Amino acid sequence: MAKLEKCIFLDFDGVLNTDSYHDDLVTNGLPAEDEFGTKFSPDAVEQLRTIVEATQAAIVISSSWRYEGLEAMQQLWKEREMPGEVVDITPLHVDDNLFSAIQLDSLDDMPDHTFGIFNMRGREIQAFLNQHPEVNQYVILDDGNDILPGQRSHFLQTDPESGITAAIAQQAIEKLNS
Repeated sequence: MAKLEKCIFLDFDGVLNTDSYHDDLVTNGLPAEDEFGTKFSPDAVEQLRTIVEATQAAIVISSSWRYEGLEAMQQLWKEREMPGEVVDITPLHVDDNLFSAIQLDSLDDMPDHTFGIFNMRGREIQAFLNQHPEVNQYVILDDGNDILPGQRSHFLQTDPESGITAAIAQQAIEKLNS
């Protein structure tokens, strides 16, 4: 298992699977999904590889895909020959009362502006950090912005159209290696 001194909290949608790559696949009549879900942009994956190789950071999945479980995420990583090592997923801190109060069946049904108000992703990341004091450098790669104020200096927001770019990869490397 990779050390947790450096950690990448990784979202998938809008970070690894991008709107432009998905549209290209569909336009060219190619499958946009495999047994795990939406395919990842090769360009975004290469940028993730650049980050991992330059920092040796461990990967913690913060994406909603983590609801499939750690083993499923590790299997996806292996089958898709992804860079780095998925060492964990963030805790699943979704309050059932929240769903019953707004009558939603899943996070997919929650409007973005509502989801962000609760800073769930940030709370889940903070819960992970509280459980792992050995993490001394981390970045959050996400296209959303539902993080806590104290996490802003670790946050790199991607554009869902392009995902992880060379500029974002360089910023992540600088943050993780500082």
